[in-house]
Amino acid sequence: MSRIYFYLNFYDEIKLKLKDNPDYFKNKLNQVPIYIDYSFGQRLRTSTKLFVNPEDWDQAKQRIRATDPDAGPKNNRLTTIRGKLINIETDAIRDSIKLTVTYIKSKLAPGILITGDSGSQKFFTDTWDKFANLSDKSESTRTNYENTLAVIRDFCTVKNRKLSLEDITQDFYEEFVHYCFTNRNEKRKTVGLTRNTVGKYVKNIKAFMNYCHGKGFTSNIDYEKFEVFKEQQLISYLTIDEVKKIKNVSLISETQQRVRDLFLFMCFSGLRYSDTQRITPGNIRHGYVMFTTVKTKTPQGTPIIAQAMEILERYNCSLPKVTIKTFNDAIKDIGKTAGFTKETTKIRFIGANRVEIKKPMNEFFSSHLAKRTYISIFFRNGGRLETIMKTTGNKDRKTMKHYLEIESQDVKNEVNKVWENIDI
Repeated sequence: MSRIYFYLNFYDEIKLKLKDNPDYFKNKLNQVPIYIDYSFGQRLRTSTKLFVNPEDWDQAKQRIRATDPDAGPKNNRLTTIRGKLINIETDAIRDSIKLTVTYIKSKLAPGILITGDSGSQKFFTDTWDKFANLSDKSESTRTNYENTLAVIRDFCTVKNRKLSLEDITQDFYEEFVHYCFTNRNEKRKTVGLTRNTVGKYVKNIKAFMNYCHGKGFTSNIDYEKFEVFKEQQLISYLTIDEVKKIKNVSLISETQQRVRDLFLFMCFSGLRYSDTQRITPGNIRHGYVMFTTVKTKTPQGTPIIAQAMEILERYNCSLPKVTIKTFNDAIKDIGKTAGFTKETTKIRFIGANRVEIKKPMNEFFSSHLAKRTYISIFFRNGGRLETIMKTTGNKDRKTMKHYLEIESQDVKNEVNKVWENIDI
């Protein structure tokens, strides 16, 4: 027996807004899409292209209340959709036609459920731009989304194809992933992207498609099955003695001196680069840096130790402003000057292929190294995991434990400590 059921789709973007503002729907202009769930052995779930404020929706009666000024036309639309689906099912039974999602979509009049616009490449790219520039997205996240779209465009150019929301299928996923793993990057003179980079692109595509599905732009849900690659990497960090080398090395360039101060402040506080760029005297209260993180947009209070306060006072509690590129370039040069030039090997996987990347140690230096250093020094000197999570703003224990994986030197030290007093 078939069933036709209308419901409100509270997609992720709406859930976030509700979390930030429980009174979000008291504004009648804030609405959510009405979806239809049609079960007939198979299941069709898609948007009706109608929107309503939840306070104006009667779930039991499957109707829009009269408190919505457009309740009449909207309810007529719901009746039309229900009637159309019943007619399609009745005709299929009469003509002995197997009822499938594909068959139903082919019989629906244009505009009844899905507009033709979602099938165009322009709609795809225009909608991606809107998605990438939502007000709740940080600058780094927007850049991340822009880079993903650039790779998708390159993929379309190489494959000589256009892409619509309906084309984001399992076949697309397999072809796109293969392209990322095998295509030559002329700028970097390398072949293929790492599994983590490809996983990031796939994650962004899934987020975009989830947004489009929630908005009612598409009924395509193939993206839900896409695998997001995540390759665990050995976390690198500096020891206390290595931090001292960075602190004490003689630097002539004023830019390098400022970048070093930023880097050391991050090593002493655990703050991300993006958060250091927003610190003002107003953020310093009672021995804490009080701020809202750029990445997670959550309030955070981090204690300021003496070494960090010394740097803050040097700049009147407003740290130097430098671009992330300038920072990462300069910290590599500082590392070289400080003598971090020993060849280091890192392992990456491009597809299933293991690749060794060999560079001088300083060439792996970046802003991320500072936070890893803070966490590692704090933990290895008796700091508790819970305290580290509070001071750094990390909420995921699984992620934090990855930072604290035992290094080979830690293993050696502990083994020696256990056996040094054993006489056999």
